Amino acid sequence: MNKTVFAFVGSIVLIVVGGLAYVLTGVNWNRSVTIEGGPTIGFFYQTAQSLNDYLNENGINSNLRHRDDTLKIIEDVNDSSSPVDIGFIAQSVDAQAYPNVTSLGSIVSEPLLFFVRADLAKSPSLSDLRGGCVHVGPPSSGVNALAVPTLKAYGFDPRITKFTTTPTSEGIEDVRAGKCDAVATLFPPTTPVIKELALDPRLRVIGLPDTVALASEIGYVQALELPVGSFSVTQRMPTSVLQTIGIPVTVIAKRSLPPQSVFLVAERLDQLFSRATITSAAGQFPSFLDVQIPPNDAAQTFYERGRPWEFSVFPGVVAELFDRLVLLISILLILSSIYKLFLPDLRRTWLDMIRPQHEAAFLATILKQRERGQPLSDRQLKQLRGLIDRRDRETARNRLIESLRHHVTPDPNNST
Repeated sequence: MNKTVFAFVGSIVLIVVGGLAYVLTGVNWNRSVTIEGGPTIGFFYQTAQSLNDYLNENGINSNLRHRDDTLKIIEDVNDSSSPVDIGFIAQSVDAQAYPNVTSLGSIVSEPLLFFVRADLAKSPSLSDLRGGCVHVGPPSSGVNALAVPTLKAYGFDPRITKFTTTPTSEGIEDVRAGKCDAVATLFPPTTPVIKELALDPRLRVIGLPDTVALASEIGYVQALELPVGSFSVTQRMPTSVLQTIGIPVTVIAKRSLPPQSVFLVAERLDQLFSRATITSAAGQFPSFLDVQIPPNDAAQTFYERGRPWEFSVFPGVVAELFDRLVLLISILLILSSIYKLFLPDLRRTWLDMIRPQHEAAFLATILKQRERGQPLSDRQLKQLRGLIDRRDRETARNRLIESLRHHVTPDPNNST
């Protein structure tokens, strides 16, 4: 029986150890987060600042960084050796090239806007920029990736029209100073720098013609319409409907980002971007509008059902392990039930059938050894002592039963 119990208990120990290994390897123990935004004047960076502050307020050690070549942010997020956990995209991407990246949701549509010198023409239009200077943003930036193909679609030739590629902040100052004719921007209309440019008397914002056809030609953008007063209702700016194209801004994260951090980020995005804007209806964002990157499971859960209850009750790590702990405990309860239901039967089988045969074989072996004059091993001696002790206990038990026999009245129903 001892061997049977030992084997069963050993199996339980192995299952527990394996279960604990399964549970503990299912969590990212690195609780710190690094968020990467774009240029410090832009929407990516401002949103990253808000997320960074919110995570730190809720007990997550979060850090903030930026880069001007925003098309490269996704590479940092995808790189397992990079500290960047969260970033932004507003560009065409091939998800297969970034297997470690998931989407935390699109949050807004960024319109492509061209701000031109007010003194360029009485009513400036895109055609007034031919042969002049247009600032299109730094190489590997989202605005450059959209502005250049847009201008080329309208027949602009970089050999005739100068495309400058310094940082956007420098491009804005060049246009204000008359050193360049226009600057392209790719920020949401509510971004402070956009309102500032729209209300600057030295500048005019221009629309784009045939935006539906343009969006179809470029392929990963959509036609957008900014209504009158989008930048300022009191100053009625713009004074007419502005036609352009835009692209959704999507927050991205490493697949390994802990669910606790994902829920906090999704919660903050919902607080910031679920309201109606001039380019979206209430509740349109956050959503998985941009289907280029697969959605993060935890973010999808939050947008559909809110934060799971266990994350409101337990610490983050415990909440993340909750499902696995429940599974392990369920397995242990099943094993405990199996033990209670079946092990007593095994014990009775051992006592009634197996042990007598085992003892008979053991006694036959030591009798043969004795006949041959062979000494018993220490193990055999120990087993023999155990057998004798058990027999002595059974003999004493039988004598006690016999001594109590006269206290029992014969059963009249027992015919034997």
